[in-house]
Amino acid sequence: MSRRYLSLSEAESVLNRGKVIECFLGACEQDGKQGIKWLSICSLGDGFEVSIYETADLGDESFLDLYGFGPLNPDLELEDPDRQEQFEDFQSLIQFLERHFEGASQRLVNEMVIQDEYSDFIARGRT
Repeated sequence: MSRRYLSLSEAESVLNRGKVIECFLGACEQDGKQGIKWLSICSLGDGFEVSIYETADLGDESFLDLYGFGPLNPDLELEDPDRQEQFEDFQSLIQFLERHFEGASQRLVNEMVIQDEYSDFIARGRT
């Protein structure tokens, strides 16, 4: 079985190569609507940007494309994040993750692997 999560040095290297990393954060609720929360991180060249999404939870074992579920917030468009933050350096980014999403820095994955994380979430009964 292959290893899913990136070490911090691997995550920084992936970002510095212009690739995206992500983290599945679990269930969320917004205005009484149940959904899922996840984040995406990219390099800006001179820093990093975190985009946080709260989307509808519309998937099942055979449909895991959480990118297309749509936001819980009706004022947002399909690919709009609920929140974005920018950081000058990787260490500040990691400190933000741990302050706001404890353990997230240990669950970073390459882009698209987040669908496997979502699959595990469904298999656990959405907990």
